[in-house]
Amino acid sequence: MIKEKSKKGWIIGIVIVVIIAGFAAGIGGQIFTRYYLSQFSFFRDISLISDNINGQEIVISQPKKVVVEQEMQVEQIISDIGPSVVSIFKIKKVSGTGVLDKILTQSERLSLGFVLTSDGWLVVPAQIADYKQADLAVVYKNKTYSVQEIIADDLLNTAFIKIDSQNLPVINLAKKEEIALGQNVILYDSLNQQLKLNTIDKINYQNTVTKQSMILSTEEYNDRILLAQPVAENFFGVPAVNLGGAIIGLCVENNNRQVFVPINYIKAVMDSILAQKQAKHLYLGLKYINLSSAIGLEETFYQNLSEGAIVYSVSATSPLASQLKTNDIIYAVENQNISSKLSLMDLLLQYRLGDQIKIKFRRDGEDKEASFTLNEIK
Repeated sequence: MIKEKSKKGWIIGIVIVVIIAGFAAGIGGQIFTRYYLSQFSFFRDISLISDNINGQEIVISQPKKVVVEQEMQVEQIISDIGPSVVSIFKIKKVSGTGVLDKILTQSERLSLGFVLTSDGWLVVPAQIADYKQADLAVVYKNKTYSVQEIIADDLLNTAFIKIDSQNLPVINLAKKEEIALGQNVILYDSLNQQLKLNTIDKINYQNTVTKQSMILSTEEYNDRILLAQPVAENFFGVPAVNLGGAIIGLCVENNNRQVFVPINYIKAVMDSILAQKQAKHLYLGLKYINLSSAIGLEETFYQNLSEGAIVYSVSATSPLASQLKTNDIIYAVENQNISSKLSLMDLLLQYRLGDQIKIKFRRDGEDKEASFTLNEIK
């Protein structure tokens, strides 16, 4: 009898533990959903607990409203960005003068691009600069424009071209910190009225397949935005636009149409393009490795930091040559810390050439600072 009571008590104890564990898991799931997944717009419109308490289900609250609102949002974005997306064509020399001789075909389209300034400056992939100005035509709102000027920027794999037009509509350019993992983006070809939806898979993506490729340079602008799916060939040069209607990047690599050059890289050279008709980039003379990608190092090597840039080498001509050395970890520019969203280059590009800048770094566990003037590449 005593053994039987002991056995029943043991079983009841197990049941109680299981119930408590299940209850805790349910609360944990709700907390995770409410405070983490709610960051994403899709999950804000989903209720993970239905009115039926006995049988929990995943239900969409007001599904018709969600769909209608999202459709209206996409329609508004298309209305906003459509007039700012252009098509670049290669003009074929023909002897005929008929209507068909003058029509441009899809096979003659080289890329898409977008309006950067209202007075006719456009941003396109760098391959467009391989053509003579006389061989190019820009189609905007079914009107054809000749190209007046081309400025190539090989570092960003982009080109800036000028057409003779005024009062063009300009799309907002997103701030880098507004770009988020899992964010939905719209790709729109206004000429063919084709729309594609995609998702941001990685924010500061580098194609680091080998150890050597993990070494980055302040002169190479390595970061890219990686989308979940590659875009079709006819979308080469398309800008990616977030659901707030702001451009986050441009498709400039025809052999890898899944990666986009971040818009903050393009914004950083706008002033020099517009004022001096050439792309000017900063020079720091550093090679570094992102701390977050350096897997397998000894704990002491991280110096209690999870994000930062490990100095791999410092050029003799670097403005920081006398202040930094190998294995120092740069963790902040001025008062902004390097993070998963904002890389070292992102922070540096917030400043203009000639600005005095202070960086913070850690050496052998001790925090230090270094100041320098942001100069251009010579």
